[in-house]
Amino acid sequence: MTESSSSQSFDVVVLARDFPEHCLLCIGVGTCFIVHVFARVFLSKNERFMNVHDDDDDDALDEFDEGEKAYKLRGKSNQNKESLASGRQYVSEEKRFARLRTRYNIVYVFATFGDWIQGAYLYALYREHGFSMSSIGFIFILGYASSAFLGTIVASMGDKYGHKINCVLYGFAYALVCVVSSRRSDVASLYFARALGGICYSLLFSSFEAWAIAECDRKKIHRRNLARLFASATFFNALSAVVAGIIGNAVVDTFSSKNGYYTGSNSRTLPRLQTADEARVERPLPELRIKTSLFVTEADPNEFAPAFDVAAGALFLSGCLCASLWVNNRTTTTRHNRREDDDDDDDYDVDDKSLDTSFETSFEEGYDTDANSNKKQQEIINHGEFRKIRKKKNDESKLTGRRGGIIESFKIVATRPELLSLGTMNSLYEAALHVFVFIWTPALEKRKDADQTVSGFVPHGVVFSLFMTCKMLGSMTYSIMSRRKSSLFLATNSGSSSSSSASDSIAQTRQSLRYVFLAAAISFFWTVIFKESYFVALFAFCAFEFGLGVYWPAMAVLRGELVPNSLRASVTSVFRVPLNVLVVMLLTAAGRASERALLLCCASMMTLCFILSINEG
Repeated sequence: MTESSSSQSFDVVVLARDFPEHCLLCIGVGTCFIVHVFARVFLSKNERFMNVHDDDDDDALDEFDEGEKAYKLRGKSNQNKESLASGRQYVSEEKRFARLRTRYNIVYVFATFGDWIQGAYLYALYREHGFSMSSIGFIFILGYASSAFLGTIVASMGDKYGHKINCVLYGFAYALVCVVSSRRSDVASLYFARALGGICYSLLFSSFEAWAIAECDRKKIHRRNLARLFASATFFNALSAVVAGIIGNAVVDTFSSKNGYYTGSNSRTLPRLQTADEARVERPLPELRIKTSLFVTEADPNEFAPAFDVAAGALFLSGCLCASLWVNNRTTTTRHNRREDDDDDDDYDVDDKSLDTSFETSFEEGYDTDANSNKKQQEIINHGEFRKIRKKKNDESKLTGRRGGIIESFKIVATRPELLSLGTMNSLYEAALHVFVFIWTPALEKRKDADQTVSGFVPHGVVFSLFMTCKMLGSMTYSIMSRRKSSLFLATNSGSSSSSSASDSIAQTRQSLRYVFLAAAISFFWTVIFKESYFVALFAFCAFEFGLGVYWPAMAVLRGELVPNSLRASVTSVFRVPLNVLVVMLLTAAGRASERALLLCCASMMTLCFILSINEG
């Protein structure tokens, strides 16, 4: 009995020592499951009616109906009836939100799946086409430049013609990019595909978010639910990345008949990136094949084309689903859709004229002491805030009603300190993210070779799945936090105004981002200090990915509260202009910089983000 238990413990120790990444991945998946169970079981008991699950909506409505009948029979006061009506309104809003979240995530998961599966093999595809490392670097820079300039212009058109059109365009155009990139190897075709891919990349990070926020306003769903919406989208984004890596590896291994020729592996998975020292050594390239026909012949296909075929199918499906499930919403303040842009004021359920009338009547007659008078007094108190919001929206209408677009978006960002700070943090954080994507592979490999406590090679696929699991865990944690805070706010501030609710949401989101920036800065500094420890770097990178799962929904909520509705897609695209310029500069210098210098650069950018977040608070 003792011998068997000791052998089992020994097996566990050996397994953890020989396969630490696999064990961490299992722990991460188990933690995600525990967090999911906690959110579904324990939080629902505490929140009761304040947070009704999707499957219990009909039962909750029946319960409210029975309660309302009982109160009518007992002759209860109007205050109890208003409480029941408020509960019914909340449940109805939850049902609308559940339908919106389902429609959004169905389209979004296929859109991100197609981007993940082809992005993992993009570098390998160009190498198989016969391009050198410097040529591939130029193609990548072309894509970022296209995203910064052409993508910004195309994304801004969604404010005028509708964000759904841009999302449908993303699916169909990106599918074309995958087909052209895998079937053609001439320079002109690949340049065209990369430029079009840069435009699609800009649409993915601007138009989808803009459509969700505009649809939330159109359906009169409170913006406090944006945190839950974007947290679920981040979760499915990370999940689609894991599935894309597995499916991509399977289809390439199944339908490709060639052997890989990349550094450190004979498999056809994602190739190991070279370090700065290795990049200076010339490596033999495969024979350059010049294609003269429209498509590559079946006798000589690209080795990684199957992954791009799957990506094209998923992206085309996302475009079709978007065209059938989504409604085209426009946020530009024009004569035809000005009323649609005024949905932000629906929280008051009263127009400007009625507020003026109630204010004048109450001033002449004085205040009463009954419940109706208290409600009227609350409307009078909110009247000043309502006028401020109306004046702000009229100012935006004057600014954007004449022509709108990129120039006006730049003016708004430059003249509003909160938007300028938001855009700066957005650019710095996501620029560090792109550098991290470039550097994590050689950083881990270098440390595993130098660390005497570990042996073997770095399982890139398992580590990537571990990163995505940490990202999912971060999004789930943020969803639980925002869900809990929203319920507490509704329970304790049921009579407060919409503007105070928005202010509290902005303050809470900024606090979450402040913790994310601080943790990311500490993580990157640790990898610089402990330059030979493999596990320190692995845990630091996992911590950064966990923060990334919090960052995406939190930043989307902050943009939803601060960016004007009439220029939402335009301003979001303008934020990405300095981001793409930074990425081009950093990746251009990456070939000559050391891995430690790049990590220090990431730590510095995270520190700047933290300082900006403190100044905002």
